[in-house]
Amino acid sequence: MSEQEIGLSQLGQASIAPNSPEVAVLERVPNPHKDTAYLVRFTVPEFTSICPVTGQPDFAHLVLDYVPDRWLVESKSLKLYLTSFRNHGAFHLILTGPCGVGKTWLACALAQAACRTGVTVLYRRLPRLFDELELAHGDGRFPRLFRSLTKTQLLILDDWGPDRLTASQRRDLMEIVEDRYGAGSTLITSQLPLSTWHDVIGEPTFADAILDRIVHNAYRLELSGQSLRKTMAKTGDENCQR
Repeated sequence: MSEQEIGLSQLGQASIAPNSPEVAVLERVPNPHKDTAYLVRFTVPEFTSICPVTGQPDFAHLVLDYVPDRWLVESKSLKLYLTSFRNHGAFHLILTGPCGVGKTWLACALAQAACRTGVTVLYRRLPRLFDELELAHGDGRFPRLFRSLTKTQLLILDDWGPDRLTASQRRDLMEIVEDRYGAGSTLITSQLPLSTWHDVIGEPTFADAILDRIVHNAYRLELSGQSLRKTMAKTGDENCQR
């Protein structure tokens, strides 16, 4: 098939770097070996950023690995897509999908790209964060922990749900998203579809306030496919049999 038939609009021609993920176009091509489990590696040696201290260009070497299913990510569109996050100062991103499809992996890859451009990043698994916040209320560490969560430029909250939030957890989450609103970016991963998040928060007033500050201003990416852990285990078994 030709590039036009596949629907590629950027490969083989001059393309302007997008200013935000909202206008970036991530394209794909059919996997010619979809029945074979293999690893695809993208290297982006020319990825550049501007140092926030000196204003001079910095250079980064990004390496992204994944196991494709029916489709392959077109490499030029991926580079432009990553560049859009570098150029865009504030965003929210929600990654949803079943267990093992690569939500945490993708979140950490984006976090690494952000770090290389001078953005401050803080990663927390949400269940453990709630435990840490509860302890911090009792031992006096809460103000310092709260500042670290609200002042970082990119906050990653991994593994939202499935347990219903307690009253204390709702209040803490509300304070965090309220202080971060308009001041920083938040990336959330979850196995749960967005339609269930209101029930997970529990109390309707808190749920409306929290989701209004996150979901309605977020880019959403729903991942699908088999668990990468299952795919990699199958590949390992096949290699052992050879």
